[in-house]
Amino acid sequence: MSSAFDYVIVGGGTAGLVVAARLSEDENVSVCVLEAGEDVTHTDEASIPGIAQKLWMQATNWGFSSAPQKHSEDKVIHLVRGKGLGGSSMANLMQLNRAPAREYDAFKKIGISGWNSAEFLKYFIKSQSLSYSAESTEELGLRPNEKEFGSGPIINTLSRHKTSYDNQWIQALEESGIPYNRNAMGGESLGAWVASLAVHPETAKRISSATAYYEPNKHRKNLTVITGAHVTRIQLNTSSGGNPVAEGVEYQKDGEKHVVSARKEVILAAGAFQTPQILELSGNRIATSIFQSGGQAEFDNSVEGIGQKSLLDEYDIPTIVDLPGVGENYRERISIPVILSDSDYNFHQRTIRLYYLAAAEYQKYMEKKEGMLTSVPGLYGFLPLSKLDGASSLKDYATDRQWDKIQDSIADLQKEWLSDDGVPQIEYIALPYFWPTVPKSARDEGKSYFSNTTILLHPFSRGAVHIKSSDPLAHPNIDLSALDNEFDFQALLKGLKLGRQIITGTQAFKDVVEKEVAPGPMGDSDEGLEKYLKTGLTTAFHPIGTAAMLKREDGGVVDERLRVYGVERLRVVDASILPFQVGAHIQATVYAVAEKAADLIKEDATSA
Repeated sequence: MSSAFDYVIVGGGTAGLVVAARLSEDENVSVCVLEAGEDVTHTDEASIPGIAQKLWMQATNWGFSSAPQKHSEDKVIHLVRGKGLGGSSMANLMQLNRAPAREYDAFKKIGISGWNSAEFLKYFIKSQSLSYSAESTEELGLRPNEKEFGSGPIINTLSRHKTSYDNQWIQALEESGIPYNRNAMGGESLGAWVASLAVHPETAKRISSATAYYEPNKHRKNLTVITGAHVTRIQLNTSSGGNPVAEGVEYQKDGEKHVVSARKEVILAAGAFQTPQILELSGNRIATSIFQSGGQAEFDNSVEGIGQKSLLDEYDIPTIVDLPGVGENYRERISIPVILSDSDYNFHQRTIRLYYLAAAEYQKYMEKKEGMLTSVPGLYGFLPLSKLDGASSLKDYATDRQWDKIQDSIADLQKEWLSDDGVPQIEYIALPYFWPTVPKSARDEGKSYFSNTTILLHPFSRGAVHIKSSDPLAHPNIDLSALDNEFDFQALLKGLKLGRQIITGTQAFKDVVEKEVAPGPMGDSDEGLEKYLKTGLTTAFHPIGTAAMLKREDGGVVDERLRVYGVERLRVVDASILPFQVGAHIQATVYAVAEKAADLIKEDATSA
């Protein structure tokens, strides 16, 4: 195996495999992808949409956990991230919606040139195609705009399996003043709608970056993918006297250290948790003794790291590039579920053990590509702040406050969006699952459940992801800083109250729900509901921002071409570059970012 390539990509996840596939289109360019997980693409768990959660309980989940959240009674939140080819695209719920155009235009408003709604649309079209059947389109009354899709490998399809409460969901939201959206996949995501998923229309199998970008191209002689390769640092050459130059990558595989050299660029695509960790440890050379049986880790700090000098000093890592934004600006959506039991066990026949696969449904899937395993039948509701009780006081609080942890340009954006009924602030997801919660940690046998989860789409809280050890194999410290301000707490609380009302207080659901299981009686008082929120808090698994594309003086880590400030031949291409949350699930946006990044890399190679 060659140890030198033109491009070395760290991470074979959602973004990394897109970039690898596009760069290797040129047979004269050699590309190497280093992925810490394995190739599980053809396993049942990674192929069958309806059992996606099984991957969360295996080695295919990195198993990250947050630091105790001091504003949420020191709750530790488990954070699912996919480990293996495809990354989180092989373990998520496959949603493909886009944010409103004005949110992508906000990139330009905060001073990032070359990024706007037209540019994102260009790469949505390049990465995605549409495959709605005429029957489903007519049945659901959808009006998709085919001009917003191209012939890309990520195929948008509708769920083959529908719950019996699809219509009730839409009716309940309409009763609550939230209209039905007939083209949510086109970017205007407000309203009630049904999920559009990355599922193949013929095989009913999950579409991930591994199936869409790697599998069709893995035969290429100029594309090398190494799995089981845990990257420990980027090699930096400082001998020139100018900016340090990224020349290669060190990684561990099967207990041994390896090095690959990059003739042109190193591309970090390790995700919002590990991209900052690798940057901070890129000056930390790990000694071979760590891999000896029974040996203790020993480190040679003879070279430097990239990040906050004060933090690197704590671990005796000299700073080669003082880049305070590394690991900062961590943004995650916070969420809280409501669990309900059905009035009829046969209502939708979903056995809600996250690890359980009913034999009959498996046979139905394998033989006919039918049944509940063909998809994750999600029902959604996106609404602006004005739909919440007390929206005016929430807006006033956010507008009057000085947000010290947020860049002024982004704080101004978020304040502006609070008054814009075209920007969603609260999301509801109705899923036929039982989510363990504080008052109800396990399902009852013979009972069927579904949940309505409330998500705050644009929180003002800002966390951080940093090393907590100089050991590159240790997980970083992940602090969401969840609910660290009154706006986030009250907006999520009011969203939770409205979400409960939609299910338990509308005519549409009156014959559907047997009872509310969680919060149940705990939610009968304001004090009890507040405690439920703090102790039952989780996330939407959409981490971004830890290597933000911003001006360097504003805490940015990469420029508008995704080049790391102060380092030559090093880029970041993953969700960590997004400077703010957009009003959509982030998968489609990350695919678009990766497609654009590949074009930027090609352009720069041509002009060099």
